[in-house]
Amino acid sequence: MRLKKGIKTLIVLVGEPLAGKGYTYSRLAARVGKKNITHLCTGDIIREILGILNLPLERHYCDKLVMTLAKTFGKGFLARAIEAKILEASTKFVVFDCMRTLDDEKMVVRLRRNKKLRVVSLYITASPDKRFERLQARQRHGEHGMSRRRFNKNEKLPTVAMTLKIGLGADEIIENNGTPKEFKDKVLAFCNKYMAA
Repeated sequence: MRLKKGIKTLIVLVGEPLAGKGYTYSRLAARVGKKNITHLCTGDIIREILGILNLPLERHYCDKLVMTLAKTFGKGFLARAIEAKILEASTKFVVFDCMRTLDDEKMVVRLRRNKKLRVVSLYITASPDKRFERLQARQRHGEHGMSRRRFNKNEKLPTVAMTLKIGLGADEIIENNGTPKEFKDKVLAFCNKYMAA
């Protein structure tokens, strides 16, 4: 799919923790080259703040920090910051990782009206069992060794529930419950459809 000159593509990733968003971004970047893509991740911002404060890099701390900041700076403060970064990005491709709040969703609706942007939302999902299996297989964001009970508790957090709701309305959906090769093939098909040079 070719774009008119001057049109930027915004790929909005939606997905539960450990569904495969990080791998997907790495494939998107490999497809167009890192110098041609901007990666914006609200989770990175939140984890950086938690790290500075020497707090555990766990999902419930991330959610608490976001809620506390929202009380101080107003609902949607992160979405407004990300929207500004998307609009000022000079690359042909921008990836917003990951849409998980109503404010994020409203931001994407606004950006879809921008004539200089083509917006594509991609929901990457995997079953809770598959994601827990991945969690146990690798260390990630301070959640290594998390019990199944703690994992299930995190699954009930508002941002995880909202991810499902938002994800079901995405332009494209990739299920990542199969083999790594099957997932890779699905991501490559997405790249072929939306990331023509």
